[in-house]
Amino acid sequence: KKILTGKGHSGTIFGMDYNSRLNLFVTAGDNTVRLWNTKDTTAVHTISTVTNVFTAKFSPDGKTIYAGCTNGKIKIISTDSWLVVDSLQSGTTIFNMAVSADSKYVITGGNAEVFAWDLKKKTGTALKGHSKWVYGAAFHPSLPIAVTASYDRTLRFWDVEKGINTLTLFGFEHELYTVSFSNDGKRLFITETGGTAHIINL
Repeated sequence: KKILTGKGHSGTIFGMDYNSRLNLFVTAGDNTVRLWNTKDTTAVHTISTVTNVFTAKFSPDGKTIYAGCTNGKIKIISTDSWLVVDSLQSGTTIFNMAVSADSKYVITGGNAEVFAWDLKKKTGTALKGHSKWVYGAAFHPSLPIAVTASYDRTLRFWDVEKGINTLTLFGFEHELYTVSFSNDGKRLFITETGGTAHIINL
């Protein structure tokens, strides 16, 4: 059953994430990043200094929020101060992103662009292969393996440490929109824009 309706955003909400350590949700839209708990109907924190924001993800340790923007910027927000503490340029557009389980890497998807970032070194690598918009992105729960789903109807696996495409799956009927791993890393869940959901046993 519905337990809460949060009020505050004035436009479309494109991205959201949840962190169990903080017990907070983050939402992204209308040039703001907002934090919510499961008890209040108003945002716990509102960060209004992130323009063009489209998606937001917590680091697994809950110390950082990564806000991806349609101008290609990754805004790095500290959950200690709730301030933007750094920024990275990841191509020209970011539609979605994923953070590795060890909080070491971020992968972003955009307009036929995929970038992997080593957050400690602050170095980015362009991952070549997709030819159309990349909306889906996910990290394996324990391995440095990422997966991206694209409107080019392919699903691509990446070794982010080496920066290479290790496997590509073809044959989907419609554009691919989302992708996620099961918690044990043994299955992959994929959705198409035509309404089909796939479950792949890895």
